[in-house]
Amino acid sequence: MRFSTLHAVAVTFIILASPACAGDRAAADANSPATPAGASGAASAAGPAAPPAGGGAPQGTAPSAIPKDPAAVVAKVNGVTITAKDFEEATREFLMQQGAPPNLPDEQMKQVHTAVMDALVGTELAYQKSQAEGIKISQKEIDDAVAESKKNFADETKWEENMKAQGIDKVSFLQSVNRNLAINKLIQTNVFDKITVTDADAKAYYDQHPQEMQKPEEIRASHILVRLPQGTTDDQKKVAKARIDEAAKKAKAGEDFAALAKTYSQDPGSAEQGGDLGFFAKGKMVPAFDAAAFALKVGQISDVIETQFGYHVIKVTDRHDAKTAGYDEIGERLKSFLKQRQARTTVQAYLKGLRDSAKVEIF
Repeated sequence: MRFSTLHAVAVTFIILASPACAGDRAAADANSPATPAGASGAASAAGPAAPPAGGGAPQGTAPSAIPKDPAAVVAKVNGVTITAKDFEEATREFLMQQGAPPNLPDEQMKQVHTAVMDALVGTELAYQKSQAEGIKISQKEIDDAVAESKKNFADETKWEENMKAQGIDKVSFLQSVNRNLAINKLIQTNVFDKITVTDADAKAYYDQHPQEMQKPEEIRASHILVRLPQGTTDDQKKVAKARIDEAAKKAKAGEDFAALAKTYSQDPGSAEQGGDLGFFAKGKMVPAFDAAAFALKVGQISDVIETQFGYHVIKVTDRHDAKTAGYDEIGERLKSFLKQRQARTTVQAYLKGLRDSAKVEIF
């Protein structure tokens, strides 16, 4: 099986729905109906220091360590193999999505490996089921998905460079897109389309959970990141510091921050967007980043700060004061929240049903 980490829409959903992560994610979502759209996407390289864990017994185990041979088989799902390369790529993608460093403590990494293996098994089972049900993806659907993936890049060349950096060729990428769309369509048909949340349901939840309708103070910030990878030498650190100091000096001299981020930043999640991290509340970023960002006024630029991800320069671009969200303001988002919450449980049950009738071997 070739697992592509680029455009892994279906895999991401199943990871979030997997038992090893569902408890912590649900706990986070319990406070999120009033969160503005887009705020959850702010983690990137400045995000939480560890991925979610706990909240339910995983369906299977995972290798204690990823085999050095990329072709080594780590699992079989109805005879279809999952290789060490698939497993390593999926683990790396998971950590990037969570904004977590690659060198987590052993216990946390064990939880990540279990969650990722469950996700890979669930993804393969879902794809096999989509094929058994005869789900087909049109060329237009594939073209639209490819076009959507390119929106995050300045141009076609940047998009191709990103794929090349991940070792993904266009043929594999298109196969992955087709696969993920088939899984999404299966989940849409068998789960989402069967869930109904009414206005009355949403209003009842709103009335019964007033504490969850509090919108905390939030800021919108952009940053420039120069990474300090694990094992960085003193000389490499000096080079990185010189790079961030140069960017900071230009930013404070009035040069366009977004343009500087595109030139200097090494954060793949925000550099092409001019460093924009969206809106986020206190506690959503790692402590040093969080403290520096919330100390700024709108329009201000921070001094250089250091986190486990590297050196940052931050600019706050907007601020929302804390308030209680009115139902008219968040009613539709609340309905979506309730549907997503119900869908998580339903997807888990659906995938468990597929797994119970399958032959899954984890080595």
